[in-house]
Amino acid sequence: MARKANPAPALSPELTSAWQYTLDIASGIRDLAPWDCINPDAILGVRDPVSGEIDWCMTIALADGFSGVAIYQGDTGYASLQRLLQGEVDEFDTPIAQHCVTLMFHSAATVRPETKQLMKQLERKFRGSGAWPELLTHEPGFMPELPRDVAQLTRIANALCGLASMVPWASADEGGGACNEANHAWATASPFDELARFLTPLPKVPALVIEAPPFDQVAVARLQKRKTAHQGQWYVDWFCGLSGVFDPASGERGYYVVHLLCIEISTGLMLAMDISTVAEATGQLQAIILREAEKHAVPEAVFVRREALQTALQPLAKELGIALQLKPELREATHELRDQLTNFLSR
Repeated sequence: MARKANPAPALSPELTSAWQYTLDIASGIRDLAPWDCINPDAILGVRDPVSGEIDWCMTIALADGFSGVAIYQGDTGYASLQRLLQGEVDEFDTPIAQHCVTLMFHSAATVRPETKQLMKQLERKFRGSGAWPELLTHEPGFMPELPRDVAQLTRIANALCGLASMVPWASADEGGGACNEANHAWATASPFDELARFLTPLPKVPALVIEAPPFDQVAVARLQKRKTAHQGQWYVDWFCGLSGVFDPASGERGYYVVHLLCIEISTGLMLAMDISTVAEATGQLQAIILREAEKHAVPEAVFVRREALQTALQPLAKELGIALQLKPELREATHELRDQLTNFLSR
């Protein structure tokens, strides 16, 4: 399936200047090649002078030859990184879970069309393997896109400058910049002063919370008036789809499709399979449970594989008298459905 692309941003004089400055710094990063001297497990911080937050940088060196830098902005970005590293994020949810900026170096054959379009607008030319800088912002639920405003680029440039300032020190450091003090990392207060380095505690990662909107109280009341017994056990979940939705005319950012599912466990019958966005997935799962309960019967139990989803659905389950249970092993059912959908769409 062809990847849908967000277009290159329209360039004002101010945005043009910000892009040129950031690309100059990106070229310097490529020449420094921090992935060759910084420990791949090292997390290095750069304080953002505007927000006061620390942006956390990691180098990337992939087996296929691609290299670059990931910037996890502030405590929110760091939390998304740690949830990924600690296995809290399902591998199928990775595209909809990351809050970061990536700078990767490509060849002309692998760089995105919108990056080529932007470089043409900026009159930038690149030749050779790993010469094309591609800068993308990643937000949970949304397709990656190029930075679109001066403030974004200014913050990114600050982080890249700070990382560059720490390369000479990291090159000489026995641990390649990795901190040997638990739950701490090295950071710099100024991207222009290599002596501004300091040791700082890493942010605490809060428990993942999935927000649940109010559910349909009228539908709940109808079900509560029924005299029929609860029947059956269901499994509800979602997974990130293979494609995104993007409408250039809307002016809005493209987003990933999320597939919602509701399965009757004893028979394996698919009661419902819908699509949604990340932001609306929990509300739509509530609507599916109510809709299918009215069509069939209120289930005795509903199983989920995500602890955060169990918490989000608990108020509805309590209203309906449903035993809501956590069963992480049911992820295999989601994986099987994902594989089936992949095979069908790739025909």
